[in-house]
Amino acid sequence: LQGDLPLSPAQCLHYTLSQPGVSVAVAGVKSVTELDVDLHYLEAGAAEKDFSAALQRFQQGLQGVCTYCNHCAPCPEEIDVSAMMQFLADTRRFGVDVERRYDYAHLPVPPSFCVECGVCVERCPFGVDIVAELRELVRLHEP
Repeated sequence: LQGDLPLSPAQCLHYTLSQPGVSVAVAGVKSVTELDVDLHYLEAGAAEKDFSAALQRFQQGLQGVCTYCNHCAPCPEEIDVSAMMQFLADTRRFGVDVERRYDYAHLPVPPSFCVECGVCVERCPFGVDIVAELRELVRLHEP
C-alpha cells in the first residue's frame, strides 16, 4: 500500500482534499484492505494527516522548475499557464519548428496577453518566475 511512497495514504488524501476547489476524492481500491486503509482517513488525527514535511522536501528539490501542477491557476487573463510552460519546454527541446509555429499561432490565449500581474508567481510553490518564462516564450515565437 504505502511501499516506497514518501506519503501515507492519509497524507495523500489530505493533500488532495486540501486543494482549492476540491471537495471530493475518489480513491480507487483493489481490495478490502485498501478500502480500510482509505477509510482510516476519517479517524486519523491532524499529525497523521500532516503532509507539510514531505511537501517541503519535494519543493526544495524542484525550486525554479515547473511541474505543471496548476497551482498558478487561474490566470486573470485566462492564459493556460501550465500549457504555456509545457509549450516553452517543448520549444526549448525541439526548437521553433513548423509544428510549434502553427500551434502557437492557434493558441486560444497567447502568452503575449500576460499583463505581468505576478499572481501566478505568487501561487507557484516552486518559485518559478512564470512571468519571465512567458516573456521568453513570446520572444521565441513572436518576431
